[in-house]
Amino acid sequence: MLKILPAHEIIKTITDNNIEGTAADIRRNAFEKANELKSILDSEIIIEGQLYDKVEHRLNDDQKIIFTTGCIIDNSGKGATMGGISLDINSAINYIADRETKLDYVIVLTENCEQYNKTTHPKKLVIKPLDFISKMTKFMNLYESSLEYLKLNPQIREFEIQILEGLLTSVFFEKTSCKK
Repeated sequence: MLKILPAHEIIKTITDNNIEGTAADIRRNAFEKANELKSILDSEIIIEGQLYDKVEHRLNDDQKIIFTTGCIIDNSGKGATMGGISLDINSAINYIADRETKLDYVIVLTENCEQYNKTTHPKKLVIKPLDFISKMTKFMNLYESSLEYLKLNPQIREFEIQILEGLLTSVFFEKTSCKK
């Protein structure tokens, strides 16, 4: 399974229509691609709880339903401390990402890679929205090709999920510009 954690600037951009420009369009597109990935593979989008609380007042009722039913609001960082210091949003996202790598692959979607690269793990990827979109395009091309192959070879259809997960990890978890 894959977990995607959008950082503060991503969530702020998708919830505030006053943020405009090329960078905002790229962030919104990356979030849409993350949702698209959810429809193809067993993946989840996790919104850090403090971050959700910070943007919730901007959401209309429909948007709140979309966030609370389509995403996981993870409140585990609320009130948590490390070394006696309360976790801020960025630290809580790191905490969640590091915890989730014990079982799953994790993508942190952010413009500020240095804030989330404090710990490294082979199953954790910190990536910029434009790079995420590029990798999603590559993955989708491979996905479409694999669907054609699976149609031609019904005997391997039972391995479809494993094949797709293998494609995902080979595309996303190769070296990227945000990796240390």
